[in-house]
Amino acid sequence: MNKKRLTVDILREKIGFITPPERLLSASRRFTRMKANIKKALEDGAKSIPQIAKIIGEDPYEISWFIATLLRHGVIKIVGKDDEDRYIFEWVGEEL
Repeated sequence: MNKKRLTVDILREKIGFITPPERLLSASRRFTRMKANIKKALEDGAKSIPQIAKIIGEDPYEISWFIATLLRHGVIKIVGKDDEDRYIFEWVGEEL
């Protein structure tokens, strides 16, 4: 009986192994690092983007992109707003 082959194996035979471009590897590593930093910042309670940015030591504008991505994938959630009408975020889980 024929053993099923994975598409990725067939493509590797035909075109050889192709490593991803360095810019994609760099972006992936940065996202993973930022996700870990955001998780660490939210471990002791819910915080706003400026509070997270201060703990991590990054620009709040930069953090907001990562927060939006994590929010979209259900890794964090909005738990309310602070006195200055900024959203407060809480860590939910490791979906992404």
